[in-house]
Amino acid sequence: MTVRYRIRTSGGQELSFASREMFEDFVRSGDLSPDDLVYDGESGSWSPARTHPTVLDIQYEMEKEEEDAEAAAGEDPAADNAFGLSLAPEEERASEDDPADGTTKKEAAGGASGDGESDGADPDEHDVGGPAGGEPGLDLDFDLALTDELSPEDEQRAFLEQLEAERQADLDAGSSIRESLSGFTADTLAPRSDPPPPRTPDPPPSARPSAPRPSRPRAGEKGRASESRRPPPAAPAKSGRMGRWLLRVALVMVLAGGGYVAFQLLASGPEPEVGGEDQTAELPVEPVDEPPQPDPEPTPEEVVPEPVIASTPAAVRERAQERYLAATRAALRDLQPIPDVWPTGPYLSVPSEYPEVLDIWQDYRSTIRSVRQEDEERYAAAYGAALDDGAVSGEARQERLDAAMEAFAAGAELRDAHFGRVEALATAAIQSHNALLEAEGLILYDAAGSGGDGQSIGQGTSGRTDESQLLLNQVIELLAAALDADGEGPGSGENVREWVWDGFLDVATR
Repeated sequence: MTVRYRIRTSGGQELSFASREMFEDFVRSGDLSPDDLVYDGESGSWSPARTHPTVLDIQYEMEKEEEDAEAAAGEDPAADNAFGLSLAPEEERASEDDPADGTTKKEAAGGASGDGESDGADPDEHDVGGPAGGEPGLDLDFDLALTDELSPEDEQRAFLEQLEAERQADLDAGSSIRESLSGFTADTLAPRSDPPPPRTPDPPPSARPSAPRPSRPRAGEKGRASESRRPPPAAPAKSGRMGRWLLRVALVMVLAGGGYVAFQLLASGPEPEVGGEDQTAELPVEPVDEPPQPDPEPTPEEVVPEPVIASTPAAVRERAQERYLAATRAALRDLQPIPDVWPTGPYLSVPSEYPEVLDIWQDYRSTIRSVRQEDEERYAAAYGAALDDGAVSGEARQERLDAAMEAFAAGAELRDAHFGRVEALATAAIQSHNALLEAEGLILYDAAGSGGDGQSIGQGTSGRTDESQLLLNQVIELLAAALDADGEGPGSGENVREWVWDGFLDVATR
């Protein structure tokens, strides 16, 4: 039986597998340890499981399957409400529209008024209240209460009493302001120690006499009511308004003068004596005992995390290498295999029928340029995460990070060389594709006369003219040199995808 893979465990046990399928089943079972050594019959080399290309490919497929399963399991079924609204239960809606007595709340609130309107009674027939039976009538915002008739002399006397009460209220307001201003002296602008005399509170508005509101005349008394309603004299009202206006003007002048004097006193300050110094009395300040403050709780930055790996340089470096390789593998996972028709005779003669070839090679070039540009940043992030796993902080963290980046820069030449070979192959494939498009129709392909397996570059092809033959020869030489890459290339188009990752893994783990 031909052995394809072998596993040598840390305990010295060896396992053999004849095919990749059997080896993949063992890896998926979880019995393979990262420290186990794996032998590949094709390459004839041993390598740890954590860096073996086949193991990493199987683990990557397992991660993709887990992501697809989690995405499928995370779909939320149709919710009860698409907008997330909280609908009230049917019992609450029923309790609003169907109370215990069988009527709605609106009918319960407006039942009395509805009954009054259904009786057909005329509201004008009642001066106060609603219909007979004690139910309240409609509120029309009119004062329909009957008042006793007043003589013209009584109306004038009530009006004068009202003016006198309003004038007295204004005088009381002015006196209270003057009293508040008199509590300050020009020397200190501090309130006097003597309290102001108690102020008599203003009478409530309800105690002031008010002019009687006109009552609604009864039937047959319109004539007498119109004769008794005479307008009050205009002279007292005018004199009352003039007095209030003068009082307000005087009050404003007093306030303005007091504010100006206070501003001048504050701006000037006390004048120092001649020949002496300006001595400002300082009031003693008594110390205030502040209550003891509790110790602040530690912030999240002060909490020291628990390490998940050993903080030794070797353990941190190994974890950083694993993270770096996984991040690079994730950046290269979208690369597609090169189509089998590239670069055989059918493709060279009619390249327009295979536009996907150009798209794939352009994707290779853009991806490898991005990976190459972010290589150092990707390793720095991986090493920083490894330091977090080892709970390394403080000055030691920065020192170890600087040393790791210096060691990583030492292998930059090998990685750049591999990245350059991949980019050169992609560029050669794109240039040859564009040149063949311009010469399409001048390159002929004869399947019967190709000879061999027909898969070699240029087999069975020829040019119609000398110029087209020269172009064909240049394309064949360009692609052959890029695929060989001085013995470091993939050799053929079908090995390009695996060669990109294997070559990077080789130079990254040296």
